[in-house]
Amino acid sequence: MTVLQNILQKILTKGTFLSEESVFVLKTELRDVRTYGSILRALAAGNTTMKDLASKLSMDGRMLSSYLNTLQALHQVQREVSLNERAPEKSRKGRYRIADNFLNFWFRFVEPYVTLVELNAGGELLKQKIKPQLNTYMGGIFENICQQYVLYCGQEIGLPLVKRVGRIWDKDFDIDVAAENLEGGYMFGECKWGNLSVNALLPKLQERAGKTGLSLAGARYLLFTSQKVTGESSGSSNFYRVGVKELFPD
Repeated sequence: MTVLQNILQKILTKGTFLSEESVFVLKTELRDVRTYGSILRALAAGNTTMKDLASKLSMDGRMLSSYLNTLQALHQVQREVSLNERAPEKSRKGRYRIADNFLNFWFRFVEPYVTLVELNAGGELLKQKIKPQLNTYMGGIFENICQQYVLYCGQEIGLPLVKRVGRIWDKDFDIDVAAENLEGGYMFGECKWGNLSVNALLPKLQERAGKTGLSLAGARYLLFTSQKVTGESSGSSNFYRVGVKELFPD
């Protein structure tokens, strides 16, 4: 059964367990379901900063912060800070995201159109709204998978133990995967949901790493792909290619 078939049968079909799971979770843990649902919908749509969320929801910042704190306490939402921030606990540049991938998918693609599921029109919802955006959506999910791989499985390909892992972002660049090693030093990774060229992406990744303000002594560079990797690594001993065999072993 394909991914799209699974989505249709298990999520977009009225009366199935997954078609009702997200609403059930909210109702059992929260009182103001409508407000929390609006926040989760806004997050799933890409509004990840306090400023963007407050504007999207027309909500006072203090009230929004209280709701977000509750969602974080329930492990429904996570707050991320760029890994190169010197005082992350005090940073005002945090981004928020829905912690659970299924909940994120639900509020991105299903909740805004739940009436169509009720009308047994899940097939049209899949065709018109989900299928055209699925690859782009999976890019962000793939980044999370790659971060978890570095944290829990990196030693399988010779990477050091990791103290913390996340992302790095600034006004003019982003780094999909960034990690501080337990032994000292850093790793920087680029993720591509699809084919990638080492020759094209490695120099760009190294350039971005140079803008982070972090030490590049002994730095390691990783390129993650869900499919095929082309090009050479120029014999670099601090370069790693991670593909489907490592990320999704049989």
